[in-house]
Amino acid sequence: MSEILLSFIIPIYNTEDYLESCVDGIISQNTENIEIILVDDGSSDNSPVICDNYSEKYDFVKVIHKPNSGAADSRNVGIRKAVGKYILFVDSDDCLYDGSVSRIINTIRQKDADIIFLDSEKVFSNGSVLPTGFDYNEEALNSGNRNVALNSLLFMNKYPMAPWDKVFKTSLIRDNEIYF
Repeated sequence: MSEILLSFIIPIYNTEDYLESCVDGIISQNTENIEIILVDDGSSDNSPVICDNYSEKYDFVKVIHKPNSGAADSRNVGIRKAVGKYILFVDSDDCLYDGSVSRIINTIRQKDADIIFLDSEKVFSNGSVLPTGFDYNEEALNSGNRNVALNSLLFMNKYPMAPWDKVFKTSLIRDNEIYF
């Protein structure tokens, strides 16, 4: 079996309307070198059944059912279960653009970075789209110099706080005990 490069951790709570679109969007792109960890946070809708169906159909999909304790705890449970070299947190109502998974895996292979920043957009039910990206100093972030990259991030006017717009090296999280 090939090395798992990327673990997708998806906390789930009563999102049966979006869940299949989210998971199918990942599966349709690339199933090599990935695992998907679905953490059912005590859902009372059909989400647990949907999760189990995926784990029965795909061996790279793992399901954890637990009592409701929130997205933060669900992400922490996923972190502990993940075997990938990197982790990407995806909310169960998120969609990844076609080609995103391959581009992320290529970046992992090329850069071996601690954190990879992703572009994102908020899509509203009326079809309008709002970019949520930030003005990163890409030259500083890609410099290969940690101090230069950290300095650039520290002096941004607004720091991107969401966990779902970054890919994290698993060892960075575990070695530094960075949990939610």
